Amino acid sequence: MRKASSIQELIQILNSRIPPRFDVGEKCVILAEVQFEARGLQCAEDKIASLPNAYNRFKKWCAKKNVQVYSENVLLAYFSENAKNYKSSTLWAQYSMVKSCLIIYDNIDISKFPKLIAFFEKNR
Repeated sequence: MRKASSIQELIQILNSRIPPRFDVGEKCVILAEVQFEARGLQCAEDKIASLPNAYNRFKKWCAKKNVQVYSENVLLAYFSENAKNYKSSTLWAQYSMVKSCLIIYDNIDISKFPKLIAFFEKNR
């Protein structure tokens, strides 16, 4: 089955795959494939949609603290504060999302911040 890049494309693929006359077995197989792919697409879309949310939470925190420069110490303070309320797996996910957006929007690669990486490795 050809992979779809959006839900709309998935619907088009589904419509093109259903023959004019088909039996119940064929219909079940096609629907199962489509449901599986739709779940994967929705999951990917949800992950992409959550990137700016994590980044925006970080930006709001910075604004609240009057932070102008995103330094390693600023990120350590932000994630240390969040460590009080979130599990390490959630912090890692937030780190990944904030890292991606900082690279895209601010041209800052926080994966090269050794103290920050040590903080996350210590809190596994």
